Amino acid sequence: MLLTALPFWKPKSGPFIAAIGTVAKGSGNAVSVSPPAGAQAGDLLLCIVGTENGGITAPSGYSELSNSPQGNGTFAASTRLGVYSKVHSGSESAVTVGLFGSHTIAVIIAIRNANTTINVNTGNNASATTSVSCPTATTTVDGCLVLAVVAFSVATTVGSWANANLADFAEILDDNTTDDDDGGFAIAAGYKVTAGATGATTATLASASTQGRMTIGIAPA
Repeated sequence: MLLTALPFWKPKSGPFIAAIGTVAKGSGNAVSVSPPAGAQAGDLLLCIVGTENGGITAPSGYSELSNSPQGNGTFAASTRLGVYSKVHSGSESAVTVGLFGSHTIAVIIAIRNANTTINVNTGNNASATTSVSCPTATTTVDGCLVLAVVAFSVATTVGSWANANLADFAEILDDNTTDDDDGGFAIAAGYKVTAGATGATTATLASASTQGRMTIGIAPA
């Protein structure tokens, strides 16, 4: 599992990734995923979940993003990505997420100095391929933190991330599981300094897979 040093590119002001929780993995049922230890009241929490392409058990108290879920395929060769958000209340506990009869992989990320209303989110999906292309999203204010997320249906890794429109761009998480029918997810992030289209974020899987993909823009508080 790749996990960037924290805090993530902490700017003088504006949103930054303050903490990334422990990745939860399981098979045959939903899993329990906890907020990161470094999260605090007022942080924007994103719960990111990868499963087979079926109905995901949503985390209690979270709201699903408007372009979630994104999925492709059926049964063992399929993928579904779900992304959910909430504002840290000051006292948060683990939540249950996932899909019965499938692998589940999930993580919660805490973002600080963020407007707690998601500025923009877009999504797409793909049949089995090694090519990743998270869709463009158009931010409406300057200085948005932009996350590109891909979920996949094999125990593989992601490399060669690229988006020339995002400053300080890097992969922050890349993990997978061999539970049940295998799967994983990866996340890269950077800053859209001036409001506008982010352009597509591209990457390459080490092994071909169906994919669910999202791009998420988070504005300064």
